[in-house]
Amino acid sequence: MKRLLILFALIWGLVSCNKNPESDIVIFDRYFPYLSFVIVENGVNIFEADPNTMYEVEVIYNGQTYKYTDETRAVPFFELALHTRPSISPYILYFSDFNQGESGSLTLKFRDNEWRLDFSLTGYFEEDEHYIVNGNEITRDDFFEVFPQHKVLPFIIK
Repeated sequence: MKRLLILFALIWGLVSCNKNPESDIVIFDRYFPYLSFVIVENGVNIFEADPNTMYEVEVIYNGQTYKYTDETRAVPFFELALHTRPSISPYILYFSDFNQGESGSLTLKFRDNEWRLDFSLTGYFEEDEHYIVNGNEITRDDFFEVFPQHKVLPFIIK
């Protein structure tokens, strides 16, 4: 029995060692902030009413334009993109992956509508994040509830 335990410990040690620290192994123990949003018209998420409207959204950030191109993600990819996460909801657009503590502003365009979003993704929790849309601060109460326990930034068409 003692030999079996020693053999198990040796095998476990060999399997868990990374002999090549420069390898492509990715460890997902880090929080990557993201922006999740919907466009709301008359109290309705237009992405849910017509999923093709997601292709009309443009995000302009640091001089680069991002569009939705059927990309889906389940885990961080370490590059910015406009995408969905079908495991949560196919009717929410995400703009990620930001680095921890990133702040800035972006412009979101949809048809004849345009919103400026100033954001500060300073903490590990949503309560630490701050958003200003077209000069108006967004509080947690202003978020749009997509379904129970999941709220996202609303960009409202008036």
